[in-house]
Amino acid sequence: MSSKTTITWDYQAIDAIKKRTLQGIYMMAEEVSNRAKQLAPVDTGDLKNSIRVEKAGTWEYDVIAGGTVGIVRKTVINYAYKQEMYNPNGHSHYMQNALNNVMNSGWTKYFKDVA
Repeated sequence: MSSKTTITWDYQAIDAIKKRTLQGIYMMAEEVSNRAKQLAPVDTGDLKNSIRVEKAGTWEYDVIAGGTVGIVRKTVINYAYKQEMYNPNGHSHYMQNALNNVMNSGWTKYFKDVA
């Protein structure tokens, strides 16, 4: 004779885990954005002000610098990549460094309430 135990998931619990995971991903993206703003080279402030978080997919957020920004006064920031890669004043890789800072500072803190 056999014995059987069935384990089922509470769908409300799964939905709560999904919600908290998405919140953690968003909070992490916002932190990368904030750190990139601190590290970005500043002349007019347009590049720094262009750094933002945008939803890219169900489980993805992009941290973006440059592009067309502004609601009333549209500004095109077409030099974000050049500043990221080649800034001569020691501010290159501001986006990559921001991501590295967040990842190295204990990224798990963004997901501590998931389970």
